[in-house]
Amino acid sequence: LDPRDSANIRVYDVLVTGGLLSATSSHQLLLLWLLSASSVGRREYRASRNLSIACFPIVVGLITGGWYAFHKSRKWLIICLLCREGLMLCAAALAFLRNRPRAAVRKSLHTFCGPLALISAVFAVAYLLIFFGEESGVCLALTAMLIALGGAPDVIRLSLRRDCNYWLLRA
Repeated sequence: LDPRDSANIRVYDVLVTGGLLSATSSHQLLLLWLLSASSVGRREYRASRNLSIACFPIVVGLITGGWYAFHKSRKWLIICLLCREGLMLCAAALAFLRNRPRAAVRKSLHTFCGPLALISAVFAVAYLLIFFGEESGVCLALTAMLIALGGAPDVIRLSLRRDCNYWLLRA
């Protein structure tokens, strides 16, 4: 768990990690942008889809490129993972600000942004602990992963249900 130890990291591991994190980031951005949209339609969906598609290579490049560019060091891989969590926190804040005029009535974004911001913050703390050589960071990251993967379907379902109810009441 020493951040200076990079002998155990393989290219395959970094590519799989980068791909999976990119996929989750893309889906999170798609939902964030759709839930913060001012209307429902093809234009909003296309904009959200394009944003999430553009996010995929950015996060893959951030994780794999950052790791490779900085001499295949675990230290730099952790810094790149921290940057990914920072990007997700910024995206949640931007979506929340975009939805601000409708926030009192439309609760779907609160339902999604709250857990997303909390899990991103926990991952950031876990990565910092790993960066400084604390073994408890790995336990925290794995626990956060279990909570995120176990709770994500319910959070997404509840967010989409609240969003559908909002639009049905407006129609």
